[in-house]
Amino acid sequence: MTVEAAVADGVVEIVVRDHGRWREANGDSGGLGMGLQLMHALMDTVDLETTEHGTTVRLRRVLGGHVLQDGTVAGPAPDRLALLGRSSIFAPQPVSMLERVASRLIPCTISGDETIIHEGDQGGLVYLIAEGHLDVSAENRHVATLGPGDFVGEIALLRDVPRTATIVAPKPVVLYALAREDFLSAVTSSDASKRAAERMVASRLTGLRDALAAANGRPA
Repeated sequence: MTVEAAVADGVVEIVVRDHGRWREANGDSGGLGMGLQLMHALMDTVDLETTEHGTTVRLRRVLGGHVLQDGTVAGPAPDRLALLGRSSIFAPQPVSMLERVASRLIPCTISGDETIIHEGDQGGLVYLIAEGHLDVSAENRHVATLGPGDFVGEIALLRDVPRTATIVAPKPVVLYALAREDFLSAVTSSDASKRAAERMVASRLTGLRDALAAANGRPA
């Protein structure tokens, strides 16, 4: 592992590189794997990139407040707001909540051939796909492919159950991760969002059951 740190124009930047494989935060691990959420809580921005050679995390903190060099106040990027607005879960939310959620998103660039979620694990994050596609499998059988605007990992957080499927990035993909607490707080703040989330969960569980039944030659 290497750690580099520098201060320039009132901004602290820390770059951490290691040669390990990506493993998501585990909500039932007594704190193990929660570093990504902790970093996001302490820093202004967190960017994660993982490749076959390891993982790089770039952290930035503006000293003396969230003010940029041109004097404007930092805010969530418009593309993040637009991406959230395309989601059936967050579309009903007021702009103020969308801005809050957008500010909590953690960008993750995955180079490909990487397992994002392991079936049976406890879940600590939900992921929103910005670019690329993810393959969904259960019981070692492919059941779906998801693309930009789709969430993955929401079932474990909303139902408080282990991961129901394995999610793999076969090719490069850009994701935004959102911590359990931030996701659940936003969803439960709106009746419309709660209903949309429950519909999504019910639909995906039904689709998962039917796909596995078909693959195993059983009636759906």
